[in-house]
Order: sequence, then structure tokens, then C-alpha cells
Amino acid sequence: MRVLVVDDEPTAQKVMQLFLARSGYTPIIHSDGSKVLELAQSEDPPPIIVLDWMLPGADGLTICRALRTAKLKSRPYIFMLSSKTNRDDVAAALDAGADDYVTKPFHINELQARLRVAKRTIEYQQELLHQIADNEALHQRNSLLGELISKQQPASVPAAAPVVPPASPVPAPAVVVVPDAAPAPKPPKTDVLFTTHEIRYLLSATLMELRLVLERVTLRADVIEPKLVNYGAWSAIMLHTKGYWMDLLLLAKGEASGKLFAQSLGRVSTSMGENEVFLAELARVVGLGFTRTLNTRQASAVQPLLSRTLNFSGRTGLPRLPLDTKVYDLVIEGQEVQLLVMLSDDAAIRVSPSSLREGDILAESYPPPSRTEVPIFKEGVTMTPRFIEKLVDQMEVEPADWTLAIYRPSPLAKFFQRGVRTLSALD
Repeated sequence: MRVLVVDDEPTAQKVMQLFLARSGYTPIIHSDGSKVLELAQSEDPPPIIVLDWMLPGADGLTICRALRTAKLKSRPYIFMLSSKTNRDDVAAALDAGADDYVTKPFHINELQARLRVAKRTIEYQQELLHQIADNEALHQRNSLLGELISKQQPASVPAAAPVVPPASPVPAPAVVVVPDAAPAPKPPKTDVLFTTHEIRYLLSATLMELRLVLERVTLRADVIEPKLVNYGAWSAIMLHTKGYWMDLLLLAKGEASGKLFAQSLGRVSTSMGENEVFLAELARVVGLGFTRTLNTRQASAVQPLLSRTLNFSGRTGLPRLPLDTKVYDLVIEGQEVQLLVMLSDDAAIRVSPSSLREGDILAESYPPPSRTEVPIFKEGVTMTPRFIEKLVDQMEVEPADWTLAIYRPSPLAKFFQRGVRTLSALD
């Protein structure tokens, strides 16, 4: 986690830089406060700011007040660092908007503990912001679905979307990769792959739910031209009985997305945001078609994460994709769309709770059904810092070798879930 330190004393700068680096943080050092507000308003602001009271130009109190009155995307955690020890000075700093006050010279263990408090607070804030964004996306999605349902004629929507007849099943046990051990043999991929005919069949059925008609499907062999792409809509499928993870990515031009929106909703979209929400719903529906077919093959497929859309306009290049990515050229209602299908066979592992990472997805409920009818965490739950902390606490009542079956989302899944703004983040 990055920490911005604003102090005009060279010795203090060196001490803080060494201290933060050794404590596991990334220090950003500035000598005056003229750039603090600009950094806080940037696309990637530092989450923790340490301000010295006495600074050239605006002092620490003035900068602190400016930060608290500015309309920032995320609220930084502010430390006031000063040699002033008077209680009135401490009160003035806190009233100005500081979250904590540390006197010079500081005690190493105490400041490390206070930084841990700041880190927990920032992580909780980020979790809440992520939930708010998801709730807003779901609200927009539900509004769109309500409009779609109102447009549908009862006779035009089948009671249950047809699925591809199941392929010859290949019996295989559930497989996970155990860290620090030789990987178990994977089941053959033939039972989770699709022919072009199967892709055409399942897409035709599922696109009917959005009042869209699939006209053509062609498997490509050449390189994708990213410069032709405006939008990328992503969805993922977890095949937790097979040990696989599948990413689905729809690529479309802005004009195509607008025309598909109009065909599906019967009206013109009012904003780019509506187009993005619609494409995210399109990715979810396409993923649903894959999920239904995989479940007929006893693959126990689920969609664990909310589908999302990114606007690629103004960016160069797509994220690096696996070499065995299947690329299909689709024509839907006369509009060209590309579908990319990526299958990963190394996403399922077993780890101890202390090795869990934010974003990991539980492949099994805890405690298991054999122990309780009401689990603390259900299968498919995405780990947050607070969830990880709760599971780590459970280690006291579990065997020493206790592990959890989880899925590590692919780089593409992390890219869309975190809303990364630079496509180079995957390289």
C-alpha cells in the first residue's frame, strides 16, 4: 500500500522512507504540500497521507482542511506528524480532518500499529465502495431487465431455453492442485469444450431472451485487431467439479452495441452507460447459455462474479490472452461481435486460510454440510479482507493441516473486477 509523506526536512524524509519500506509500504516523498491535493485527485491517489505540521507555503492543517473539503473519489487516511505535543494542537489537527496524530520522534512499533489500523480502515472503505458500485450496477441491470421483460411477448420466450444435447460424458473426479505437491492429473478437456455447431445452438437459444437473433458463427484462426474494438463485456464460469475456470469476452464496436440495444429494448439508448450495462447483461446471458450446457454434462458450472463491461476507446491493445483462446466471429441482428472463449485448468487449489487472497472464491461451503446445515460461508463466496480474517480466526478450532478448496480468478477476471484503467496491467 502506498503512503504519501509530506515533510520538508531531508533527515525526516530519509527516516520515513526507510521505515515505510521496511514495514512493507511503498513510500512517496514530497517536500511541500503544493502537490498533495493534485495527487489526491488523480486517477490512482495514495490511500494514506502523512503530513508534517510545519511546511513551506501551506501548513499541514491547511492542506488537511483542503483535502477534507475537496470532492475526492476515495477518502485518504491522514496522519498529522509533528513535534507539537500540546493537547490543543492535537485537537486542532483532528478538527482539521486528520484521522490520527503522531508526535516526533515516533516509536516504531506504535507507528506500525497505527499504520495497520489505517490499512484496515482503507480496505474496509474500498470494500464498501466496491459493494456500492456493484449495487448500482445491479440496480441498472434490474431496471434494464424489467424493461426487457415488458417488451417480451409470452409466446416468444420459451419456458426453458433449449440446450445442446449432452456430449459423451468422460467420468473424472473433482480435481484441485495442491501447493507444494505434484499436480494431480487433469480430466480431459473434451467434456468442457464446444464445437462451432454447439456454440451456434446455445447462443441462438440464449440470445432469444434478449429478443436478438443470431445469424452467423465462424471460428477464427487469425489475430484479433484490437483497434476495431470499443467495448469489452466479460463474464466467467467456475467449473468446480472439474477444476476449470472459463472466461468469456464479447468485443463490439460502439455502433454495434447501440444497434443491439435498440433492437432488444425497442428504443435508442440515452447514454454510453446504458450501452455498457446492456453489454454486461449480454455477457451474462451468453455465460448462462454455456452454464446450462455444461451442467447437462455434469460439470457443475456456476457464474460466481458479476459480469462487467469496459470501454476500450482511446486505449491500445487488449490484455494478453492465452494461446489456446477460441475466437468466434458472430453476426447478431446484422451486427458484428466477437466472442472469445478461454479455459484455464490451473485455477483450483487448496490453501490454508492464512494463504487466502482478496478475490479468491470458495469452491466449497464452510463448515461443510456434514457438520452444519447453516454454513458461515457458502460455495462461490468471494473473499474480502474481513472474510479472510474471519476464516483465519477459525484456524484455532480446526486441525493444524486444515485447508480450503478455492479458485483463483484468472488475470482477465481480476482485470474486469477491479476496473483497472490500463490494459498493460495484465502484461
